[in-house]
Amino acid sequence: MWLYIDSTAMVDFIKNGKTPPWSCHFIMQNIRRQRAAFRVQIQRGFTMPPKNKKVRQDPSQDTPKHAKQLNSEMLYTYLALCKRELDTSKDVGSGLSKASWAKIREEYNAKFNITREPKYFSNVWFYQKAKYNAWTWLLRRTGNGFNAETRTFHLLPEEWNALIKINENVRTFRKCGLLHKDLMEAIFANRVATEHV
Repeated sequence: MWLYIDSTAMVDFIKNGKTPPWSCHFIMQNIRRQRAAFRVQIQRGFTMPPKNKKVRQDPSQDTPKHAKQLNSEMLYTYLALCKRELDTSKDVGSGLSKASWAKIREEYNAKFNITREPKYFSNVWFYQKAKYNAWTWLLRRTGNGFNAETRTFHLLPEEWNALIKINENVRTFRKCGLLHKDLMEAIFANRVATEHV
């Protein structure tokens, strides 16, 4: 059921507290809750939202926080798709094209029956790249502290604290190793900044 409300009657109700021409309990309850906000908007002057803004269903899905929360299967699928696209691209070393990102997004979303926006894939890429950078930095820095069988670093707590003060990203490897190291190496080895700390 549509309810038509005259805008001048609405403004009179909000500004002057006049009796409203409608009587639905739920509408009145909602308006009373938001009355103060409406009053502030009217005093400031109401502005329409900008046109042509792309509206997403769930904007929170594309945050860097969600890029960190991939399970092993999702991460493996993402990395395998990226590696396949990098291997088939014509320009080696230039990264992924828009068409490649579109293929990755389409296949990933179809496999897991979810909808992720392009920003999500960008966040995952940069997070995994930072993770790989931290891994290689830690390998260079610690030398013999790495156990190849368990794929973890065995360092004293004081050493960990000192390394984390220098590079915050190594905190991840305090309890676990680098997942899918071979895929990460294939993807990021030639794309890592050669930064020595």
